[in-house]
Amino acid sequence: MNSLKYSFPVLICCILALPDVFAGDSSSHRANCTRKIDFSFEPDLCLPSQYRFHIESGDLAAITWDFGSLGTIINQATPVFDFKSYGNTYEVTLTVTDKNGCTGTLTKQITPQLLIAPNPTRIFDTSICTGQSVILSAPKSWAYCWSASPNIYNRFIQSPLVDPAVTTTYFFNRYEAGNNLIVNGDFTDGNTGFISDYHLTSTGNSPGSASAGTEPHIWGTGMEGCIGNGVNDLMLMVKGHTVPGQKVWSQKIPVQQNIGYVFRFNAQSLQLLSPARLQVYFNGLPLGRSIQLTRVPCSPENISLYWNSGDLSNVEISIVNEVTSQAGNSFGVDDISFSTFTIVRDSARVTVSPAPGVSAGSDTSICYGSSFRLNAKAEVGNTLQWIAGAGLSDPLSPDPVVSPTVTTEYVISAANPSGCAVTDTVKVAVKPPADFRVTPENIIVCKGESIELKAQGADSYEWFIDQTKIGTNSMVQLNPEGVTAVEVNLVDSVCNQFKNIVIPITVLPVPQITISKSNDVSCQVTESKISGSGATKYRWLPHSSITENNGGEIVVAPQEATTYYLEGTGANGCTTMDSIRVALDLSDKMLAFQLANAFSPNGDSKNDCFGTIHWGKLNQYRLTVWNNLGQVVFLTQTQTKCWDGSFRGKAQPAGTYVYQVQGNSACGIINKRGVVILMR
Repeated sequence: MNSLKYSFPVLICCILALPDVFAGDSSSHRANCTRKIDFSFEPDLCLPSQYRFHIESGDLAAITWDFGSLGTIINQATPVFDFKSYGNTYEVTLTVTDKNGCTGTLTKQITPQLLIAPNPTRIFDTSICTGQSVILSAPKSWAYCWSASPNIYNRFIQSPLVDPAVTTTYFFNRYEAGNNLIVNGDFTDGNTGFISDYHLTSTGNSPGSASAGTEPHIWGTGMEGCIGNGVNDLMLMVKGHTVPGQKVWSQKIPVQQNIGYVFRFNAQSLQLLSPARLQVYFNGLPLGRSIQLTRVPCSPENISLYWNSGDLSNVEISIVNEVTSQAGNSFGVDDISFSTFTIVRDSARVTVSPAPGVSAGSDTSICYGSSFRLNAKAEVGNTLQWIAGAGLSDPLSPDPVVSPTVTTEYVISAANPSGCAVTDTVKVAVKPPADFRVTPENIIVCKGESIELKAQGADSYEWFIDQTKIGTNSMVQLNPEGVTAVEVNLVDSVCNQFKNIVIPITVLPVPQITISKSNDVSCQVTESKISGSGATKYRWLPHSSITENNGGEIVVAPQEATTYYLEGTGANGCTTMDSIRVALDLSDKMLAFQLANAFSPNGDSKNDCFGTIHWGKLNQYRLTVWNNLGQVVFLTQTQTKCWDGSFRGKAQPAGTYVYQVQGNSACGIINKRGVVILMR
């Protein structure tokens, strides 16, 4: 292993020991008590001479960082200090006093280092042409910092995109890990090589269970089918403990003194509920802050913690879950490693060569079945080749002949002597054969109707009836009475195509209908019969006053003078319309609503029934008859019914009876009262 002391970034924290005396000691003891302390630090990966130191300030009353001749920083838990050089060793002394008056002092030797990687073959170099971009590639690591060079996008990933305008060297710093000191960190040997306070079982349904495996959705009820990031998708599957402080995983590792190490592992939630919160311990003391896993299952998180061994020769590392919920609280841990590390500076050179000038020509259109000669142009000395497009007569010629049957893009490549190549594209659009058509293709129309014809597929049109031009647009309207055919000439002038189409026309006769009425209406005669003939189907309007509809004959009872329309349809489907007016005469209003003053229901068919059957039709009709005791002996709302002198099947005695007639008619509201004599 390299004897130099290297930097260690990302997350550094201090490890604090408890004071040597308890809180119950006397004040004299507290004044002389000492405190065990430790601190961590991380270099800035982009500027490795600059370190961020860290100590948990919890119960500390005073903090002093002594950098010797370089200076002192007081009362800062996470100071940043730039040593401004590499290879020199500096003593850093931390002195703290807690609120109980206990003090602690710790000195560590820090040697900022930056290893410049040898790269004689320039394996990360690449070349592009002017105007192009390229994705750089760096060796695998867990963190990167690329130099802030022009035209680089995202400096902190393994493979950033760059598009330099000129040849540029991009420098990058990365971590390089030493040998992994963890035994079975990828769990390929199952549940061996580590210590756990959990039960290592084949099922994970009980809290405090754990096992190495690849199928958490089978191992534990309600867990997702997540996979590990390590070898063969293995992980340590864990169902959280309900007892706090239980070690999920623990291992004791020998270390060298005054060396920087990095502890890394992956962790992911296996259930949505109660995601785990993990804390790493070194020798029983927490290192760094706790790590709260995301509640989204199967979302691995990469965790890196940095530590300096100081004067220790071994360390026990443990992972503890601080969540004790019984619901959910399932997670996976895998790919555990503990190793020394180095910050390495490397570079990638992007050589930018001038791009050759090339033009494939302008886009064009041709007719179906035609040919076209391409015309590419390039700088002298460049090599040309058509690399895409069907039907090329000579792919190496700048002006080959092409005969595409469909629209095609042709791509030409030009390469200059330096090896830089670019492409250009020309599109040859193929106009398909003309699709000349007219709709409708055959016209059948009723006499008197107009028609619309529409042609398509051409760029000019001429319409004719008996050699007489009637239009030059793609659409015409006409009344074809007396016409047997229409013809149109369609021309595609671009591809010189022509077609004449003749559209036959059949004009059907309409039915000859007649209409008549039986009478006009009055207060006495309130209905009229209207008859139609000459058609196979009839439709009458308006509907509101039609009382009977028998197809070709209707009965109407208009409340005002009304015109009735008849639409008749013949057997060929053609229709025609006629009308007739029914007048209303109100001059007989006084005579219209007379009633007999006596009747004799003796069965001689003469004046046997009392009623208004002889009146015209009334709306909302009602006839009521009372005897001399005020009892209703007859009631009807049907105008065709009358009183036969009986009540509940029994003949009523001769005498005088009171009646009332109510209703609405064209002549007004009827409310007539009177008396009638029943004769026996």
